[in-house]
Order: sequence, then structure tokens, then C-alpha cells
Amino acid sequence: MTDPAPILIFAYNRPDKLEGLMASLEVCPEYRSSPISIFIDGPKSELEYERVQQVLAVAKARAPKHAQIHAREENQGLRASIMQGVSQILSEQDCAIILEDDLDVSPNLLTYFNLALQKYRANDRVWSISAYMYDVPGLSRKADALFLPFANPWAWATWDTRWNAFASGKTNDHFPHDCQPFKANFDGLGVRDFTSIQRLNRQGLVSSWFMNWYLAMFNEGGLTLWPPRPLVSNQGVASGTHASALNIHRFLPRAPVDKEFMPELPSQVKIDYNAWDQIRRSRDVRLQRLVSILGGYKRRLKRWLGAN
Repeated sequence: MTDPAPILIFAYNRPDKLEGLMASLEVCPEYRSSPISIFIDGPKSELEYERVQQVLAVAKARAPKHAQIHAREENQGLRASIMQGVSQILSEQDCAIILEDDLDVSPNLLTYFNLALQKYRANDRVWSISAYMYDVPGLSRKADALFLPFANPWAWATWDTRWNAFASGKTNDHFPHDCQPFKANFDGLGVRDFTSIQRLNRQGLVSSWFMNWYLAMFNEGGLTLWPPRPLVSNQGVASGTHASALNIHRFLPRAPVDKEFMPELPSQVKIDYNAWDQIRRSRDVRLQRLVSILGGYKRRLKRWLGAN
């Protein structure tokens, strides 16, 4: 096995979440020998300053001695923080594993990422490796990971060549959102309302690096490797910067992380249409799609109220 891939951790103002992520990473065998960079965004106000300092203290206390900690003095927001941090590391390294602070990961997470990054490095059709999977009962007995034509930002990995193609801006300009065949395919045939989210992103009502990344991948015909059941759980989806007390994510069931499971990597790079069909028809996906639609209505209403 070659040297383990660099790990990039992005944090802001939730010291308890960062501590939970780092505690789960410490169980991964590759963690101590992996290059680690922790990016901590700066406070938005004086009220946020103390919590950001607590996050910095957690990073210094829990990270291995060789970890590099990048603490921003000013707030950049997640979009700029991800863009700058990933671009910085992938200008020096040929691949990276990207994690946000609110995740709980499987002990096999880093093994999965590193093996997949090695296996599919030379296949330009594979753009990313995902550790997440929706709660799909029909996939729970499947041993092999699978390829799908859409991505997920909750624990993922990629290579410098794919990221640089995206960061150049040449691959994410084509967005014919009024074209029904484009919309149907970009939305994963009903997996998420990605088209509406990207439209809001372009209108400035959301600020998402991920939607631009996914659009670039989609326009290039890229694929993402997914495990058949999750190797990561998001513990902060209802408590992040854009969350509210009424966020429906608080009431959604979360697929548990299987601490023992290690997916087998497929030898052929091809879309698993049967798994895709099960995913888009699952209760979890239907609920998450509803969340996206309601979130879009909320943002449009806020813009309308602000203009009147």
C-alpha cells in the first residue's frame, strides 16, 4: 500500500462536533500516519470568537503532532474555505480526503478511501469517492460498492486532476436548467432537486461549492463510487450555519454507521442502475428531496420579504 492520502478537515464554531469527528478518526488505522490539515474558519462576530477559539483548542489537543492547523482570522464561509483549502492541498498532492467537522466515521473509512483512490486513480471517468449512502434497505445486504452519476459532500475524496478541471471553471458553465431532459438527469431521476438548488446557488440565495462541483462532474460525465451502506453519519445537518429550529432534518431517521463493514471495490466502472432505482424510490430519499424543496421555498420567501 502506498502512503495514505492527505486528510482535510473543515471546522468553524462547533467544538463538540470537531471533537466527535476526531475521536472517531482516531480508531482508523491510517489516521496517525496520514498527512492532516485542519482548516478553521474565522469568527463572523465577537460573539462567535470564543467558540472558534474553543474549536482551535480542540484541534490542538486532539490532532497528531504532525497535523497542520490553518486558523483563519476572518470569516470566509464554507464555500470559500473548501475551495481555498482543497485547492491549496491539491496543488501539492495528487489526491485528498475531505471531511467536515460534524461527521462520525467508520473505523474502515480511511482504508476504503485509500484503496479506492489507488484503484481508480487512472480512470478519468471516476471523479469522486463517497462514504455516504442513503438509508436503502434493499442495499443493506450488498457487499460491493457501486458507481452512480451524482455525488455527495458528506465525507468524500478526489484527485488533483478532477479538482483542477473543476476549479478552472471550464466545466461548470453549462446549466440548461429549463431543458427537461437535463433537469431529469441532473436531479438523478428524482434523487434530489439538484436543479432548483443550483438555480438558487446562482441567484445567490445559497452559497454552495458542492453544487458547482457536482455540475462540473455531471457535465464531464463523471461518476462517484458509493458504499452500499454508510461509512459516515452526519451529526450536525440540523445544527449548522444555515439550520433553524424548524429544520426538518431534525426529524429524519439517520442510517447508522456500520462499524464493521468494509465494501468490496468493483473491478468495472459502470453505473449500477438497479441500485440507483432502489435509491430514488427509498423513503429516505423522498424525505430529503422534500427538505430541499421546502428549503427553496423558504429562501425565496425570505428574499421576497426582504424586497418588500
